[in-house]
Amino acid sequence: MYFNEIKENFNNEKYMLYNYDYDKFIENKENIDYVISTYITDTYKIPKYIIKDDNYLESILYELRQLSLNNLDLEKYIKPEYFYFDIQGDTNELIMENIYQWFIENEYINTMTNDDQFEVVELGNTILHLQDLHRIVRQELCFIGTLKKPIIWDNQVVKIIIFTKTKRDGDKDLSDLCKILSIWCSDLNEIDKFLKNPTYEYFIKSINNWRK
Repeated sequence: MYFNEIKENFNNEKYMLYNYDYDKFIENKENIDYVISTYITDTYKIPKYIIKDDNYLESILYELRQLSLNNLDLEKYIKPEYFYFDIQGDTNELIMENIYQWFIENEYINTMTNDDQFEVVELGNTILHLQDLHRIVRQELCFIGTLKKPIIWDNQVVKIIIFTKTKRDGDKDLSDLCKILSIWCSDLNEIDKFLKNPTYEYFIKSINNWRK
């Protein structure tokens, strides 16, 4: 009964579901990422969810999405060459000109026109998020920039600028990457620590802290 209901509700989640007894589980455990059961059993350190009440479908979905976040290969998108520290500029316009020039010099875009400019969103906590609505960035990357001097943008002080791009719009990795960055961007303590030690190595360590 449980298996049929889970299979029906997770039909569009792109999961491969199997109904195993314990012996079959032992036989296939090396290829299993997550276990759903009605009783507690040894799962050999494989993440598991024990069904206890009628809310199990919502709980399983949450657990699987967290597992997806934990398994995302951050280094695929967040690399040392995607960091731009001490961005110069006393105005919003000068800062954005320097960012566009950085994207051009590193061949992430070809040219920049007024019609191609990034959408700018103030996230709070001194962070600015850039969005490529015109799809001019040509490869997947996660750009992290820090300003040499903080600046009041439109309504808020900005010290860090973030831009994310994955292979295609609607890419599952993009959703997971944005969720991870959103969690990090809401943690003022981690933000302050990164600003005191603005390096690629520290950022990766900082953004992984919540996944432990």
